[in-house]
Amino acid sequence: MVDVTARSLHIFREQGSPEVAEGQRKLRLELHATATRAAERLRQESEEAAAEARTRAEQAAQRREEKATQELMRLTSLQDDVRGELSRLAGVLATELGRSAPAPRDGENPVPGRRGGHASQAAAG
Repeated sequence: MVDVTARSLHIFREQGSPEVAEGQRKLRLELHATATRAAERLRQESEEAAAEARTRAEQAAQRREEKATQELMRLTSLQDDVRGELSRLAGVLATELGRSAPAPRDGENPVPGRRGGHASQAAAG
């Protein structure tokens, strides 16, 4: 029956029937409208997917920034602790060296690490 319908449309087309021409025009308009709706739906879906991807990327960037800020705070705190401990140790060392430092001999420089200084003083500096 499909062949008969196709043949019928072909015959009507050849005869130039106004009803067939109008039917074809309506069919073209309907197909065009359907294609336009499908294109619009796909455009909207694409825009929504792009917005979601943008939101996810912004959230990921925000999480990375927060982690980096936390790490920076942790490292700053660690640096402050290390500097404090070094300062404390320098004070202890200065106190200990001040108590047990031998008096400089004639011709020796009492400043560690300089020429003429005592060997033990140079090693400590």
